[in-house]
Amino acid sequence: MRVLAVTGSRSDYDLLEPVLRQIEAHPGLDLTLVVTCAHLAKAWGGTGARIHGFSRMLLRPTLIDWDSPEARLKSMGLELIALAQDLAEERPDLVLVLGDREDALLAAAAASYSWIPVAHVFGGDLGHATVDDSVRHAVSKLAHLHFTASEGSRDVLLRLGEDPSRIHVCGNPALDRIRRLPAWPAERLLECFGIVPARPLILVCQHPVGPNPHAAAAELELILAVCRRVDAQVVVNTPNSDPGSSGPLRIWEEADQVIRVRNLEQEAWVALLKRCNLMLGNSSAGLLETPFLGIPAVNVGERQRGRRHAGNVQFVEAEAESLHAAIQRALTDADYREQVRGLACPFGDGHAAERVVGVLAGLECRSLLPKRHILDRSPA
Repeated sequence: MRVLAVTGSRSDYDLLEPVLRQIEAHPGLDLTLVVTCAHLAKAWGGTGARIHGFSRMLLRPTLIDWDSPEARLKSMGLELIALAQDLAEERPDLVLVLGDREDALLAAAAASYSWIPVAHVFGGDLGHATVDDSVRHAVSKLAHLHFTASEGSRDVLLRLGEDPSRIHVCGNPALDRIRRLPAWPAERLLECFGIVPARPLILVCQHPVGPNPHAAAAELELILAVCRRVDAQVVVNTPNSDPGSSGPLRIWEEADQVIRVRNLEQEAWVALLKRCNLMLGNSSAGLLETPFLGIPAVNVGERQRGRRHAGNVQFVEAEAESLHAAIQRALTDADYREQVRGLACPFGDGHAAERVVGVLAGLECRSLLPKRHILDRSPA
């Protein structure tokens, strides 16, 4: 079976990569990987350069390097044109997408109009404050096969009218790489990042938010100012490529008394995640990855509010005293930290990719067409 997968940013690739590796290695599956959008934009670090090990990759630069909704929409037009050509030339049996970015929406729409079935990873998630929720549900309605991260996400898809026989609860594929990749010894962390073993470590990532994207710069400034009041080492990652990212990117470039990182290889990112004592900001990793490791997370602002999460996450407004109290609790409250370590992870056990590929390997793709919607039914 020929599978065409699409990735446009580090966020979707890091989640999808374990699945892609297993598809690549499977003798009955033939993978073509389309690499596009922010991956190939120098302004956002050119993350496509760290995607390797796949026998067939198509590089499609489409992102216009400008920080506005208009540029994003024009980029989407270019990407749709490229996808139309790729589908016509590659003639895949299935298109595989993940999540809630424009790349997934465009690929799912192009495939649907080409009568090619779509498999969607990470559908049924919930949240608010960004357009991502609407995009995620739109992709789910275009998709013919679903791989969800949790039972709760399955229930959402059922309420949206999806066929229960086409929904598979597999878990979060990002946990596969966390399980697979090792922690680094203290000596290597010191050598690569200057991280000393005796002090706590806070890992920060703050992205812009839909209707008020330019607030992200002030939010990141606030986070760094509060972190300076805490006895901890601070590692700051770059924001994503959404409109409004130029502000927090400027704050990141000018930040001092912190360890700045950008588009790390997965091995290094997982090493930092396993070493940190707290994840801080509004990255989805704070909700979807930290509970697997028993690490506290503090989510700042509106992004991710309402999204499914474990009991290790504190949600706070972008306000100094509330933020400082949440950080102090996460770092110094021994009872709270012990409670977090004992929590069950609602997003799987680190074996999602093998479940996804197991379904794909036994699939008769044409049986997925046409799509069937089941309405007026409560979740099973």
